[in-house]
Amino acid sequence: MEHHYNFARQLRRMCGKAGLSLTGEWVGTNRCAVQWDSGNDVIADLRTMAPDEFDACQAKMDELLIDLIRQIQPVNVILVGHFACRLFYPNLYAHRFARCTCPPYEKLLPMWVPNLEGTSWIIPIQHPSMPINEKLATERLRIHFRQ
Repeated sequence: MEHHYNFARQLRRMCGKAGLSLTGEWVGTNRCAVQWDSGNDVIADLRTMAPDEFDACQAKMDELLIDLIRQIQPVNVILVGHFACRLFYPNLYAHRFARCTCPPYEKLLPMWVPNLEGTSWIIPIQHPSMPINEKLATERLRIHFRQ
């Protein structure tokens, strides 16, 4: 977590408050490996992509990410925000770009998923972009890692 953009700072702060120390053993990625930076002309092509084309591309990226999780065999996978959570909780929202200030994360129970050698613990948390979400996500991390 050497990044210095807002999300990285928020995630480090949340983990610190939850008593977690981010080390070199942690791996991070986005569900969609494309950053929506308005200053990047390459991304404009994705914005004009037909929804079914984007969905097909997203499905391939999802398969790749799930395979990566199976290969790396992490003990814990923290899904941050509703878009990431839909990787393992596909019915969370019907619309790809749905916005909600306080998603029903209390209904998303952590779960075990198989990997190549055992299982990984999937932990869904709120995106820390809003103070209330950061507080709720920090508490969920604190509770989970106390176990």
